Amino acid sequence: MQVIIRANPPDAAVRAMKTATPLQAQLDQLSARRRANTALLLMFSSVSMLLTSIGLYALVHFTVIQRTPEIGLRIALGAAPAQVFRLILWHGIRSAVSGTVTGLAAALILLRMLAGLVHGIQTYDALAFAIAALLLVGVMIAATMGPAFSAAKMAPSRALTCE
Repeated sequence: MQVIIRANPPDAAVRAMKTATPLQAQLDQLSARRRANTALLLMFSSVSMLLTSIGLYALVHFTVIQRTPEIGLRIALGAAPAQVFRLILWHGIRSAVSGTVTGLAAALILLRMLAGLVHGIQTYDALAFAIAALLLVGVMIAATMGPAFSAAKMAPSRALTCE
């Protein structure tokens, strides 16, 4: 032990302390890349969810436009605006639930195939699947609300005269 101490210059400890960094700074430096990747993933997933909601809104709105004569006839025959709203909303909920169930089934099948490729990471997380499914159903319901409100406010004379 004394040989090692004598082999180093007397000011080696002082030089080492000048270049030393606190442990928290070292931990921050090590986790900076992971935080940046997480932030990038969050940004891309948020943009993806925004584009999905815009696309779903456009799809439901197009469906309402195609069904305008039917909706006008329903209103002319005495359907209340709340009934028309529920009709469009129920169509959106039914589509959202069937799409989510199909997507979850496909994801579970793909997870079994990809489980051998991922080592040390749990591939099945029930909470993540539940949150994703609820988020997608919520986005679909929110995207359906706008066209459902416009269909409920539709004047039967306008609906019956359009092609």
